[in-house]
Amino acid sequence: MRSSLVFGRLVVGTISLWMVIVVGASPAMSADAAASCRPACADGTTCSAGACVPASRPQQATPTVRSVGAAPPTPLHAGAAPAWREGFMLLPALGFNSLQGDSGKSYGVGLRVGLIAGARIAERWSLNVGIQVDVLNADTMPGTSISAYQGDFGFSPLYHLLQPKYELVAGPVLAAFVSKFHQSTGTVTADSWGYGWTFGANLGMFVPVGARAKLGGLANFSLRDPTKVCTTTVGVDDCRSSGLLTEKVFSLGLSAML
Repeated sequence: MRSSLVFGRLVVGTISLWMVIVVGASPAMSADAAASCRPACADGTTCSAGACVPASRPQQATPTVRSVGAAPPTPLHAGAAPAWREGFMLLPALGFNSLQGDSGKSYGVGLRVGLIAGARIAERWSLNVGIQVDVLNADTMPGTSISAYQGDFGFSPLYHLLQPKYELVAGPVLAAFVSKFHQSTGTVTADSWGYGWTFGANLGMFVPVGARAKLGGLANFSLRDPTKVCTTTVGVDDCRSSGLLTEKVFSLGLSAML
């Protein structure tokens, strides 16, 4: 019993001695750590392993600089339709015709039906053929019936000028024409037919009305130079190839570009 008491006091004394040693050494260690850099480090530096080194700074995000007045980027519209397309093209037209000058003295305003068909080979050019049919409105006397028709078929290329809100077209016309004339007065009839060359020009303007179609107007001025004209009256034929009158024809109508 006595020996146990002595052993316990010995253990308690040993533990107390180690606590005194540890507590006493802590201030000295702190002092050594604090006094590791002499003289003290300046602002912006720190003591590391007895030497002053620059203190690390946290990275700052670089601000985005935008020019004053700069417009934001314009978004792309993937669904926007192109201003023109390569390939097959149609220009139907419906309007009126009017013979000018001496050739139009016996005629009023008539009907014109036309069609230009071809291919758009570039943004500004198309190669086409054209056909026009004119129903002439001849002046008649009481008891007289007259019907007259003329038609052109030929080459009608077009130059296309694209603008933001419309498209202009212009081009020459080189064609051949045929004509048919019938007059009836009581029991007497007269028939006439002829052919020749047509030289003229087309001018039009169109505005888009959808992804593919454009609507507008088409004007044409042509000279019809007859090569031969034959007339049959009461079974007698009369054909002429000289001294024939060149016709001046103006037309204007509604048209579409398809």
